[in-house]
Amino acid sequence: MVSLDDTQPRPPVDFVNPAAPPPRSGPGCLVWFMVGLMTLGISGLIIMLSAVAGLSAGQRTAQVNATASQSSVINDQLNRFATDVADNNPFFLQKRIEFFATLGIPGPPGIEQTATALFVNNLPTATPPPTATLEATVQTVVEATLTPLVTVSNGSGFDLAALFQDAQTAAGVADWDRAITTLDAIMGLDPTFRPDEVKALLIDSMSKKALQLFRAGDIGDLAEANRLYDRLVQFGANVDELTFESYIAGLYLDAVNASGINFSVATQRLAEVYRQNPNYRDVRSRLINEYILYGDALLTTQPCQAVGQYQTALTYNPNDAVASGKAAAAQNSCFLAASQTAAPLLGTPPPGGIAPVGATGS
Repeated sequence: MVSLDDTQPRPPVDFVNPAAPPPRSGPGCLVWFMVGLMTLGISGLIIMLSAVAGLSAGQRTAQVNATASQSSVINDQLNRFATDVADNNPFFLQKRIEFFATLGIPGPPGIEQTATALFVNNLPTATPPPTATLEATVQTVVEATLTPLVTVSNGSGFDLAALFQDAQTAAGVADWDRAITTLDAIMGLDPTFRPDEVKALLIDSMSKKALQLFRAGDIGDLAEANRLYDRLVQFGANVDELTFESYIAGLYLDAVNASGINFSVATQRLAEVYRQNPNYRDVRSRLINEYILYGDALLTTQPCQAVGQYQTALTYNPNDAVASGKAAAAQNSCFLAASQTAAPLLGTPPPGGIAPVGATGS
């Protein structure tokens, strides 16, 4: 009997080929490549963000450390101000003021006035006998150092106006050393501070100090006077009054330096000084003594020339007993030396005495 199922349509039979590759399933290679690339990019981004975060944290830490270090340095410098004042050290005090100025930080209150007072108090002072004028000067200086700050130029930390006033006060009482030192300090701290007035007062102070040293100072002061003269020439000052003084002082110093070493130079320089000004210092007695020393040096080997030196000394003082006595002794030595030199020219008798006329000596 025929089944009705045989009459129904059936799907075709799918034959599997054993040699064919198995069918693929899941995402393809391209998808996996894109996924891997995205993963790598996300990882790199995470690393970069971590590095940036670490750098920022390191910078913040470094900034905190630097700020702490700077604060430590500033506190240390502030603590040293009192030490500088106690040690009377205006130099270090000025350096610390300049350090705070570069940071834009004010120093302790009143430190500029203190620095000015220390500087002024460390200037050299003359030591004349106490007088009413000197007491008034000291009082004026003290008041100047306590005056509130008026002008501070170029962050120097010094009251230049007060220093200039101190220089004027010193010049007013002929304290030339203090005036010159203060004015030099002003020019060193700020060359633009009232330059014409500072220069004029400095030239006047140096001129009067140099003239004082040329005319009344010790021998050692003449070199300082000539140094001031040279500075005045460099400033273009009128030095007519000092030129002759400097010339004579130079000759005199040359003679002093050559004394007992180079008699020719010493006597020539002193003779020129005496010719220009016979009353200059001790030139007359020094010149006589130099000629005597010159004669002493020649006496042993050249007594006749020694006589000439002693006699030249006597031309400056005929009554000089030392030169007169040495001249007489040298004259005797000169005669003795001349006689000993002439004796061989007369001949020497042969041994046994002089032979009779017509006979030869045996």
